[in-house]
Amino acid sequence: MHPRSLLAGTEIRPKRSFGQNFLVDDTHREAIARLCLQLAR
Repeated sequence: MHPRSLLAGTEIRPKRSFGQNFLVDDTHREAIARLCLQLAR
C-alpha cells in the first residue's frame, strides 16, 4: 500500500526533517535492491 493512503485519515504526517522519506516508485526501489545485491557479493 502507498504510504499516503496508509496515513490518510490519521493525524500522522511524515517529516523530512526526521528523515521520513518514502520510496514508492517500484523502478527505483528495484534498482536500489539490485545494487545492494551486487555490492554484497
